[in-house]
Amino acid sequence: MKEHSPKRWEAFSKLPEEQQGRLRPLAFQRYRLLKFQKDNEPEFYDIGVKRWETEDRIFALTRELKKADSAHEQEIRQKLRAALGKMFDLRVQERQIRISRLQRQINTEKEQMARETRDREQIISQHLELAEKEHGRLGDEDADATTQPSESTTAPQGAD
Repeated sequence: MKEHSPKRWEAFSKLPEEQQGRLRPLAFQRYRLLKFQKDNEPEFYDIGVKRWETEDRIFALTRELKKADSAHEQEIRQKLRAALGKMFDLRVQERQIRISRLQRQINTEKEQMARETRDREQIISQHLELAEKEHGRLGDEDADATTQPSESTTAPQGAD
């Protein structure tokens, strides 16, 4: 928090211990999310860091605005508007990444469905063979339709 959000850290440090205690779990949760993103989702991590920094800027500007005289109010509002615009753009970037991931998943599912549809009879035959060799099984309990028969179903007759 100190690194990416120095203004909020400064304000947090000045709070009474009781208030810090209530806010600490939230700050720790945000930190853990950022750490998770750094380790597992680098495209989200970069945006997350920018969000923290932008949130800190917004925090500082809103405090300035409360104390500002009328001569500086408009200038601070313009800076605040720009920071809020940056925050909006960061949310859009996150959404674009999520949509891209979902689109890849949809494409993968469509490809799998096309393979399964194309290979329908072969898949059914494999499941029939499995059901006949392993009495009581339907032949598809443990995997999707494109899964190849297990080694036990391809073992030579009499090897049981």
